Amino acid sequence: MKRAYFILAAAALVGAGACQKGTDDTPPATDKRIEINTSIANHSGASGTTRTPQLNGNGSGNFADGDRITLFVRSESGQTTATDYAVGVSKLYWKNIRLNPEDTKADFSACYPEQEVADGKFTFNIETSPDKDLLLAQSRNITVESEEQVDLLFTHAMHRLVINYSTQSDIKIDEITTVCTAKSTCEVDLNTQTLDSSASGKADFSASGRSAQFMIVPQKVSDIEVLVTVDQMSKKFALSELVTDHDDLERGKQLTVNIKVRDGKIVLEGSSIVQWGDQGTVEGDIIL
Repeated sequence: MKRAYFILAAAALVGAGACQKGTDDTPPATDKRIEINTSIANHSGASGTTRTPQLNGNGSGNFADGDRITLFVRSESGQTTATDYAVGVSKLYWKNIRLNPEDTKADFSACYPEQEVADGKFTFNIETSPDKDLLLAQSRNITVESEEQVDLLFTHAMHRLVINYSTQSDIKIDEITTVCTAKSTCEVDLNTQTLDSSASGKADFSASGRSAQFMIVPQKVSDIEVLVTVDQMSKKFALSELVTDHDDLERGKQLTVNIKVRDGKIVLEGSSIVQWGDQGTVEGDIIL
């Protein structure tokens, strides 16, 4: 009888252990999950492996479930973890983060679209990237092993240049061609949330119609040239000839230039930076 009792007790212990183990997707009871909350300042995003962000008019909004970002975590001792993260789908636990025993805080940085990150840095080439609107976010001093929500507010890293044309003559401005020549790459540091385009070469970006929009790397106004062609008229000029109050086109801001096309000349009506930031207005004439 004692032999049978011991066999039955052992079987019960094995069964209890099997119930506690659970599936591979279930973390140990002591492991804490990291809750990631994403939102987009001045931008609306719904993007995944085959989608691109769909923006509101003012550029604000939220990611949709399945949108993929690159997440980079640096502990206070310098340990780093880089991983791809699907919003609303991926599960991230503190056991997935590289930490030293003395670490009590960590910084969380992220970018969209996904990038190959080395020590928190990558090169972004706006000429070749399928997604031109690079988004960056950071949340600092997150307590290690805490269950507090990590809020990542994404902001635009590029600058948007908009050139609008109007006319009081019979010039076909719907057929106007605009070529913007500007720096096309920058090194991005997720740790410092900074961009460096000092070593970048230049590329030509073209648009047709009465409104030309260009997403460009933040850079000096003097680095940019614009070629306007309509009918038999054309004019090439440095953007600094028009924008004299500002030295730089800043990240996350939009410069709007309004140009009036007349017989024999192109007239600058004014420019302003709106929604992503306001850098003032300028006026002047451009003679063909």
